Amino acid sequence: MPTLFLAEVCHLARTVAELLRHPSVSGDAEACDTWNDYFTETVFSVLLCCFVDVAAAASSVSPACIRSLGEALQYIPDQQLFSHQLPAKFLVEDVDCDANFPEKLLFLLNHLCPLVAAAEVTHVQETAFRLLLRYSAASRRNLSHVICTSTLHSIFNRIMDRLVVEEERQATSADSGSSPRKRSEKNDDGDEVDRDEYRELPRRLTDLLRLTGPPVAALFVDFDFGEPAPALPAGTPARACAAAFLMSWRLALRLVAGAGKGDADGSKPAVDLRPKYSEFLRSEGLLDELMPVLFHLLPSSSPSPEDEDGIELASLAASVYMNLLRHLPALVSDGGAVCLLTAA
Repeated sequence: MPTLFLAEVCHLARTVAELLRHPSVSGDAEACDTWNDYFTETVFSVLLCCFVDVAAAASSVSPACIRSLGEALQYIPDQQLFSHQLPAKFLVEDVDCDANFPEKLLFLLNHLCPLVAAAEVTHVQETAFRLLLRYSAASRRNLSHVICTSTLHSIFNRIMDRLVVEEERQATSADSGSSPRKRSEKNDDGDEVDRDEYRELPRRLTDLLRLTGPPVAALFVDFDFGEPAPALPAGTPARACAAAFLMSWRLALRLVAGAGKGDADGSKPAVDLRPKYSEFLRSEGLLDELMPVLFHLLPSSSPSPEDEDGIELASLAASVYMNLLRHLPALVSDGGAVCLLTAA
């Protein structure tokens, strides 16, 4: 019964938010101000906390309830998203990371990123993805045609957007310092890497790539490079893991794209972080698993309209590949060449 009540509240919040965006109503300043001033904070702050709580017990909660939460949270205003009331969540591995994000932003990452890899309930995975995409600053266009059911898409967008702002602010501050001490360390292959030449991705994104990459690569180990893989059935752990892997890369690439986009007035960013992100991905070998997987999942032709499951995964793979070509073309060229040589 409580979940039914929650679903009805979510439906009502979504309906009101949609109505106030309609051209016939959006011009009513009094109605919009009343909603924004007296209701949005109470409604959406509670719903965001409810989503995180429900996701922890997703296996015992109705999928329809989780879907309703995700649909309502697409309309959460930035003010409530980035001034959320989620519990503090610090992780010990963040202590030595390059970035020093505001706590509210860090808590969002720490709460939502693990949900992208939640293989048990698809709607949890999708809602987390939508929320996190609001963290980076890439294309502002609607990507609903790429991930048809990803309820986390819009929120992830805004979180990624805000993350880009923080990353550029910190990079600009670091570059304005005087003669910083050169830093170096060894990567996983034992090679010496100059840490000043690269910029780490946010740790939670890197964790997602490393967590989902190996099992997805193992799915296609018996296939030749470029050989189309059979469809992964919807609702299976294999499909959920593949979707999580591609979603994680989509988030990372949105961050990379936004880091070099500049301001709305066309001015370039003070510090272009894309080459440093590129060097980090290369030195950590994070593309080694991505390129073969993409060429197994990319559609050889337009998927048939009735094959909705295939459209979602293949379109997500196509979106990742398109963004790789647009923002990291050198890495795509190097990675593709390595894959071809390995296959030969």
